[in-house]
Amino acid sequence: MPNIISERVIPVDQDIYAKVDADSLGRGKGPVGTLMVTDDGRRFRYARTENTIGLGQLCIAVVNIDAIAATYFGATTALAPVAGEGGSIGDRILRVCATGVTANEHQGGWLMITDGTGISQLFKVKKNGVSATGGFLIHIYGELSALLDATSVGLLMSNPFHNVDHTAHANFGGNQNQYIVGRAMAACAGTSSAPDYVWLQTRGISMLVSGVAPNTHGGILTVAEDVDGVVQLSDTGDRDPGYQPVAIALQDGADTVGQPCYLILE
Repeated sequence: MPNIISERVIPVDQDIYAKVDADSLGRGKGPVGTLMVTDDGRRFRYARTENTIGLGQLCIAVVNIDAIAATYFGATTALAPVAGEGGSIGDRILRVCATGVTANEHQGGWLMITDGTGISQLFKVKKNGVSATGGFLIHIYGELSALLDATSVGLLMSNPFHNVDHTAHANFGGNQNQYIVGRAMAACAGTSSAPDYVWLQTRGISMLVSGVAPNTHGGILTVAEDVDGVVQLSDTGDRDPGYQPVAIALQDGADTVGQPCYLILE
């Protein structure tokens, strides 16, 4: 099924780096978020970016979360959804209202009914329209299993791999919508009009450049706010919302030197 994020296991004796390089697969041809697993346990995710990212940099997901106004779930007769647009159980197209949404911004992301009638329904988004007077349409995988009404409240959340960036570009630690999702396996340069694609390693044996010494073998490596791909060995004072664990150190490390580690991002 095209809406399922795929997983491929490939032998480690193949040229893994040729496969990880987005060019070898054809840029933009793989579903964003595709999971690739090697038979030695390493994991990689296919990501889209509108930014410049360097080889080996840790990347963050810039996740857009848009609130859906309850008025377009039927608060008034004029705005109530009709059959085929969220007005009937089994609908695969819903009419909603959220401001600032661009075409297919949430493609591959999720629609969540978070409160009121129909709470806990969760759908993967096939495609979405543009914010406009009178709402816009969202096409979902799956079917509406409970009717929505004036009490229903929802969210649209974009795919975490829809537009990744490297950590220097955002105060990711202080924003619940931004978090580290992988280590770039190739350099890439994208723009809003010409996005680029890259494989990110998320789990298994890897290497990160240390920004603090010493890092102790077996320690949990974390990244602090506004640090450009630099890891820090956590201690009691570091374990707060501004720090995200990313890896386990496999060797004592020195400042600014690459350090073997085991990524634990998924």
